[in-house]
Amino acid sequence: MLKRGLLVFLLAVSMPSLQAGELDINFSNDTGKLGYATPFRNETFRQSQLTTGILFNNDSDYTLEAGLHVTGKVGSDAPGVS
Repeated sequence: MLKRGLLVFLLAVSMPSLQAGELDINFSNDTGKLGYATPFRNETFRQSQLTTGILFNNDSDYTLEAGLHVTGKVGSDAPGVS
């Protein structure tokens, strides 16, 4: 099950081949983490980054993560925020 999940994750992050992205791979004795981040640009969030990842361990436990990292000066690109 874990191998199938990792395969799906790797295929999903390899699809947007024309975008610049970051691949984060970390391993220790008991745990591992695979992560991917890609730029996310639209009218409101101009300098943002979408992230996704999976954290797993030797006990066959895993955690999925997804996030949006928003950067920039407060109120400069988001109407109504000051």
